[in-house]
Amino acid sequence: MKHENVEKKSKEFKELVKKLSNKYIFPYAEGHLRDLAVSNNEVYIQEDLAFLKDISNNYCLGLDDNEKIICLQNYIDVKQFFNDIKEVVKEEENTTIELNFQITNNYNIAVDQIDEKNLFKPFIEKNNGVLNNKVFSDFIMILSLNMNNPDYYKKFRGREVL
Repeated sequence: MKHENVEKKSKEFKELVKKLSNKYIFPYAEGHLRDLAVSNNEVYIQEDLAFLKDISNNYCLGLDDNEKIICLQNYIDVKQFFNDIKEVVKEEENTTIELNFQITNNYNIAVDQIDEKNLFKPFIEKNNGVLNNKVFSDFIMILSLNMNNPDYYKKFRGREVL
């Protein structure tokens, strides 16, 4: 029953967009395609791309060289653009991050006073309560490995870091 309601609302939405598309454009976002590119749900991806193609007329929002939002007019078919982005994301995943922090001091931290939700806590504990370059390097490495982990990102975004 719920699925039928979603289908009905989706159809109504598409009809409304078609009516309004004579006066307005409804671009998809390049950022959304980047989010899809790291997903493993192929059925959802294909459904989403078909939906975007149907309502966007292949108009896309992206960033110019100055990171200003621009509308890429009929840039390319949304599915082709997605495949291009997927290739870029693959290359980015294989990029090595080189870290070189310049903290010259070690700081003793009272680990028992750090909130359990704090993302730095396990790194400081593992380093015997000392905050230094190793803690930052280890944290950045784990952060880079978890960039596509929604739970970790939510914790990070929630400012539960020192």
